[in-house]
Amino acid sequence: MGMGMGMGMGVFFRVGLVLFLKGLFQSSFVMVAFAQDTTTSNPPSCPSSLSDRTIITVGTNGRVSPSVNTTLDLENPVSRIPPQYITSGCPYRVSIKANTEAYFAITRPVGKRVRIEWDYSSEGGLPVHALSWNGQCCQGRHPSASPPNTFYADKIHEPQKHSGDLAFPFSPTGEDFYHCNGACRTYDFREKRGSLFITVSGFYATSDVTGDITVFVEEPQTFIKPQQIDVVRSLYDTCCASRRPPDANWRWAGGESSDSDAKPYCDWLPLRTFPNGLAGNVTDCTQVPGIVCDSDGNIIELLLPEVGLKCELPTSLADLKSLRKVDMSRNQLYGTLPLAIASMPSLETVLLFENRFAGVTPCFASDSLEVLRLANNDLEGSIPECFGQSRRLNWIDLSSNKLTGVVPQRLAESKTLAMVDLGLNLLTGTLPPTLCDLGPSLLYLRLSRNDIDGTIPNCYLKSFTNLVELDLSYNRLTGILPSLSPELTKLRSLRLQHNRMRGSVVTQFDQMVEFMAQGGQGRAVILLNSNHFSGPLPSTIESVIHSPLFYVILQMGGNHFRCDDTTHTWPRFVRKVPLPPDVLGSCEKVPRLDKIKSGTKSFDVATPVEVIGEGFDQTDDLKCIFKNGDVEREVPGLFVSSTEVHCYLPNEAIGKVDGKSISAKAGAKIGVSVANYGTDYATLESANEFLSFELKCPKSSAGTECQYTRKDTCSGNGDPKDDGGCACDGGYKGGNCSKRKGVDETLALAVGLPVCLITVGACIFIAYMIQRERRGIPLFDALDDLVEPNAMRSDNFANSTPMPMEVRIAERTSQGNAIVESVER
Repeated sequence: MGMGMGMGMGVFFRVGLVLFLKGLFQSSFVMVAFAQDTTTSNPPSCPSSLSDRTIITVGTNGRVSPSVNTTLDLENPVSRIPPQYITSGCPYRVSIKANTEAYFAITRPVGKRVRIEWDYSSEGGLPVHALSWNGQCCQGRHPSASPPNTFYADKIHEPQKHSGDLAFPFSPTGEDFYHCNGACRTYDFREKRGSLFITVSGFYATSDVTGDITVFVEEPQTFIKPQQIDVVRSLYDTCCASRRPPDANWRWAGGESSDSDAKPYCDWLPLRTFPNGLAGNVTDCTQVPGIVCDSDGNIIELLLPEVGLKCELPTSLADLKSLRKVDMSRNQLYGTLPLAIASMPSLETVLLFENRFAGVTPCFASDSLEVLRLANNDLEGSIPECFGQSRRLNWIDLSSNKLTGVVPQRLAESKTLAMVDLGLNLLTGTLPPTLCDLGPSLLYLRLSRNDIDGTIPNCYLKSFTNLVELDLSYNRLTGILPSLSPELTKLRSLRLQHNRMRGSVVTQFDQMVEFMAQGGQGRAVILLNSNHFSGPLPSTIESVIHSPLFYVILQMGGNHFRCDDTTHTWPRFVRKVPLPPDVLGSCEKVPRLDKIKSGTKSFDVATPVEVIGEGFDQTDDLKCIFKNGDVEREVPGLFVSSTEVHCYLPNEAIGKVDGKSISAKAGAKIGVSVANYGTDYATLESANEFLSFELKCPKSSAGTECQYTRKDTCSGNGDPKDDGGCACDGGYKGGNCSKRKGVDETLALAVGLPVCLITVGACIFIAYMIQRERRGIPLFDALDDLVEPNAMRSDNFANSTPMPMEVRIAERTSQGNAIVESVER
């Protein structure tokens, strides 16, 4: 049962699945030498001569060359280059150039277990182990292969750490339990014995690989404790016994090329060998496919991928306290992830991907956990922070679930992480810069198909100096694409498609392509399609398209890269090569400027600059740029039609901002241009790049910096002048228009007229009195005539002292004058 490789270019090796590689065949010589060993620990049968420890391998520069129409005889496996047979238990020194492969074979008698140990050193990815009973994996050809340069393998094993071992379960009858899925069942159902061909492929390592590899053909440990077999029996009874095939001849030919959910039966224990399942007394560990025991009879590996298990795992699994590796991937297991597994103290590898587990992801108790793959389940909730506390965690794959929340910031506390795959979930938030603390340990970062927004931290393309793949596709990322650090010499896959990133892509890939050309490691993936990138095509694209030194999967369509200004199409170096539509898509023509509408050359911030031209588009990125000397300012443009765009001066383009004056002054010559996308601004037929106009102050302001305003300078009652004076409105006067015309006269008239009238009346009255006095007719005497009769009332004089009294007798003449004739006392 193979596993999706998930490495390098994102291409997956699959068991029983043909592997396609492009190119003409070349060959190179790669050394696979015995490790130097001066001790006596190596078996004495290990060869020592230089010729015996040199193996010729094939492939270079990312291309593999097949032999000429060779048909493989399944009874007599052949290859263009015959393999050298190695000796069991002898360590070999492996030195494989990137994009090449080592090829050797070992004889496996029936009843022996094959185990591989490795200790690799690689700055890039790790090599892949391909095992076959029919010749070399990536060099031999199968008779049913189509097209002719198609390659196959019976078992693909991808090491997930630099050092480790892999023991293959087997059936005592000789049919290898581990390999006969998919391809071998497609063309040959016979049991496999004899030579096992091993290919160590460096085609996805992206850098040279050195190290030791040892293949053991050994007697397996047979003893198993009764309590341990009881756990296995419980697992079988719960998950498999009720789903056995209808007869012994039924075989599952799906392999990794089909959905494991569709497997109708459980074929863990073949009917021919186990007609009664695990009933009876089982004392031999090797009798039960899928388990590996240690010398104490404890199960240390439970390897049951794609056998048709369907159940909630029993809690009795917790009794397998020595279990180091569990692989029950590609089954139909459901329920929550059992604490029985999460609590195992010695777990190193957990492979439960492609099942139906639901609920939250638990923390794992083992301090030795190195590989955790729970992809393609129905897990929910947030990603536990506890994974950052796993000091040996090397590989975490939680992709294709329903996980929510954010990418845990504490994940970077696990300094050994080489693979982080959290793609195809429901994660939100931004990319945590703390991940940069992983530094050179991180090789693969996959966060695609989530709902992550924000920008890409610069450190993502600087700190991960051994990064091989960065996949942030299908999110909502914005901002520009950071420049790649010169130290990112291993990067071979950059997937940023289907985001909202903007800006130009000019020099970001120069060093990446240069390193590929210099090192002969010329296979890469660059996917930037369906973003908002603009500007000219990067010059690197010409090298990618035309150079024979490397092969790059390139997709940049769905962006807004500009057309050639002269031909209004792609540059000539692009047109020379027939490219699929999705490689570059179509280019965008740059608009052309003609004039400013109505011929006016003076605008203020409240009046739009009406730009007339051709090729304007109603885009979210439509913008205007104003230029004042060396200072430029971009503002959104208002689309009117394909021939007209309105541009509004920014409020701070003139005047004062926060009390500080800026460079634009009244009378300044301002340039304006329009861009549909990014910085691809319109062109003019003339040599000028901008239409120009004269800037003036907004209405009701004046001065070189518009510092004089109607409100502040002229009290709101007039318009300011450039010299700081005011043109007052009607009815106002004064230097700052603070006085109203006629205010004093009106007040004087309103107050003085009554006073004047009173004064004149008083003067007339006084003159009248004086005249009467002169004529002997005092005014007050006449009044006395009206008052004195009341003075003679008897009630006023009763019982009073007699007072002298004078009585005047007056008589009027014919002229109306009174003449006193006599006085009586």
